[in-house]
Amino acid sequence: MNEEREKASKKIPLLFVASPSAKDPSWEERSPGKSTLSLVSFAKYSWFEEWKDGKVTNRGADYKELKQAFINSALDVVMDVFPKITRDKVKACFLCLVSSHAP
Repeated sequence: MNEEREKASKKIPLLFVASPSAKDPSWEERSPGKSTLSLVSFAKYSWFEEWKDGKVTNRGADYKELKQAFINSALDVVMDVFPKITRDKVKACFLCLVSSHAP
């Protein structure tokens, strides 16, 4: 991982956290004991640009390592703010790049 990306992945400056399941009055009935969180943050396009032409499901180990670093940092923030959320309760995490518009 390059130094700037590595440093950024360890300290996310802004993280928006929402719980769609908490807003759904029928959620507990449909999915008892479970809940969802959506996390949104920002990253420089250049940190991911080298994989822009790669197959979404197979971008290689470096890409997976970078994604996991951002996921781990985001989870650390969430677990610090919401101490009842622990890693053993997290069943799935996804990192999606939703925009490829370079500035």
